[in-house]
Amino acid sequence: MNPKIAKNDSGHKLNVLGDNQNIKLTGKDTNGQFTLIEQNNQPGVGIPPHIHENEDEVFQVIEGQVEMSIGE
Repeated sequence: MNPKIAKNDSGHKLNVLGDNQNIKLTGKDTNGQFTLIEQNNQPGVGIPPHIHENEDEVFQVIEGQVEMSIGE
């Protein structure tokens, strides 16, 4: 695996159900270890509640607030 720098203006931009996502690193870039997605959304915008069966999610909130449900 070769090192890769994820620059501010790099990535693959997607809109998933109104959620703005910028794919900065994929599993291909990280030898299947993780995917890095940058999200920048207006208040009230986000993916509907869902469950991941095979992976974890980690969030770093730079500005604002995020509301999440964990477990039941």
